[in-house]
Amino acid sequence: MGSEGSYKIDLQQFESPTLQQAARFWSNMDEFVVTGTATLDKVLGTKHSDNEKNKVLKMGVYSEYKDRYFKARWFGVVNPNRVDASITSQKPEDFFTNDNLRASRVFYSEGTNFDDKYTAQNMLNAGYVSFYMPLTSKLNATIGFRGEYNQQSLQSRERGGGQKVDVDNRIFSPMPSLNANYKLNDKHMLRLGYGSTVNRPEFRELAPFTYYDFIFDVSRRGNKDIKVANIHNFDLRYDFYPSPGELITIGAFYKKFINPIEAAIFYNGSTVAFTVANSESATSSGIELEVRKNLTKNFMVLFNASVINSNVVVSGLSDFNRYLQGQSPYLINAGLFYNLPETGIQANILYNIIGPRIYVIGDNVLSSNVFEMPRNVLDFNLSKTFGKIELKAGVQDLLNQPFQLRQDTNRDNKITDSDGVFQEFKRGSNYYFSVNFKF
Repeated sequence: MGSEGSYKIDLQQFESPTLQQAARFWSNMDEFVVTGTATLDKVLGTKHSDNEKNKVLKMGVYSEYKDRYFKARWFGVVNPNRVDASITSQKPEDFFTNDNLRASRVFYSEGTNFDDKYTAQNMLNAGYVSFYMPLTSKLNATIGFRGEYNQQSLQSRERGGGQKVDVDNRIFSPMPSLNANYKLNDKHMLRLGYGSTVNRPEFRELAPFTYYDFIFDVSRRGNKDIKVANIHNFDLRYDFYPSPGELITIGAFYKKFINPIEAAIFYNGSTVAFTVANSESATSSGIELEVRKNLTKNFMVLFNASVINSNVVVSGLSDFNRYLQGQSPYLINAGLFYNLPETGIQANILYNIIGPRIYVIGDNVLSSNVFEMPRNVLDFNLSKTFGKIELKAGVQDLLNQPFQLRQDTNRDNKITDSDGVFQEFKRGSNYYFSVNFKF
């Protein structure tokens, strides 16, 4: 499309097909999940009508078992007979005929390999306890602890030789937390929080299964050696409530990552592919401003902005290495909301932009980091009710600016006009209209 050259169906010239050329892919996944939970809330000491004055003990247990079976099968049209353009230049409606698709011309060849199926299981057992303490009329705190024992297993085989892949990750994760609120008065409040969390790999991030992402024209593959990431989260926030329904918040945060999981480039033969990998450690810190303000009785504005600094330490080095994959240096969200209850009309305009962020990490030998560039996103939504009938209309991504990936070719952690475009396309705007009837 967009080319002035003659039409051509690009076929693999050998009997071995590829997912990137004239391939057809099928997959099937069955997953069974069962969960169980039990909780207990108890007020300690004298019970007050004002819940903020009650000392509350909470405890509970949670268990989850997940069992997955995945398999894929795929074929590709190949041209080992080197048929000429009289066949390969035909339009699709003419190409896929019994006369063309046969052993002496072009034909479907199966490419399914050992890694195109896997089974996986996950058992999570957790328990928690928390205690809410009203220390004074202005100060309260909640201290908690959650412990999780998780066993993640996966069985598959490597592509080509078929060597067994047997993942058996067992880990106990202690996760303490503390939240404290200090009420200066009815309109002003200070909040302090700490929490420990984990980020576990998904099954498909562990499986050696290679699949072709046709949207980004790249192969993606899991990593059986991926580790669980641990994160320590610190938050400090000031809240101001000018009037009911209004809010102004200024906050600061700091996060410490151990073994963060990031998207990374690796070389699958002669082609570039994406996988996931652990870095040694990382930090992310920043400030955030949020405003919710009533401009008039019917108009409300929302604004949220963050400025963030992140740093990933590689191979034990203590100086700045690079930004955390997926972390933007700034985020802006804004919205204008209109509501007229007596007429049943509601409308809003939403705006979003993110700063340039690393989309996938290069190996800094054959490839460099790939950045996702900022794009302005504007949405509009409108609704009107007529008794039991509600009409809705709107558009998502009205500006339809290009989604662009650029490669940091000079490896200076900056993107300039001299850095090459890795990929660029427009996702398109989405217009919708709906009619709802309430019985």
